Amino acid sequence: MSRRERLMLMVGIILLGGVCLKFFIYDPEEVTYTSLVATRDDAAGNLRRNQQIMLRADQVRLRYSQLEAQLAAVEAKLPKDSEIPALLTAMERFTKQLGMGMVSISPGELQPVKAVSDPHKTTGGNAASKAAPYSSMPVRLVVRGTFPHLVQYFQGLRDFPRLIVVDGFAITPDKVPQLTMSMDTEIYVLDAPQTVATSAVRPADAGTQK
Repeated sequence: MSRRERLMLMVGIILLGGVCLKFFIYDPEEVTYTSLVATRDDAAGNLRRNQQIMLRADQVRLRYSQLEAQLAAVEAKLPKDSEIPALLTAMERFTKQLGMGMVSISPGELQPVKAVSDPHKTTGGNAASKAAPYSSMPVRLVVRGTFPHLVQYFQGLRDFPRLIVVDGFAITPDKVPQLTMSMDTEIYVLDAPQTVATSAVRPADAGTQK
């Protein structure tokens, strides 16, 4: 075999080896590498999403704990239905302590509080509602005092040991500097509703002013 032939044979062997290397080693490894990179990117994306979910979960748990604390603080200010007479007496005593006159205090009837309906749960085609563990009772107050007295009265109701919601009020002039204020309030209780006498309760000093 001549030198030229040996050289051509070597070149052919090298070219054949390169072709074999590309098709049997390089190309499969490249496919494997591409697959591994895609798997890595998917795993990294899932990790980021899971981290975001965990972060939101921590935020939701924190918010839930805050709402639980707020709910517990509100419920601590709600009387039981058996405590309503004592609460009405405390409201009358609070009025007198401010130097005002309690003209009348008229409790209504306890009514169950309707919970918000869940649109995702239906019963017979209607949205299902969950019974709330609260009841409400309207109380109409009529008090008499000066304008500074009325301002103190509102401030005192805001800081009252029990939750008293003011739905509306009206002020009318009386003997100067006295004013008469009619106020519609609402009291919430934790127990099941029971009928409460709706007749007006007039204190002994009704119509009098200290």
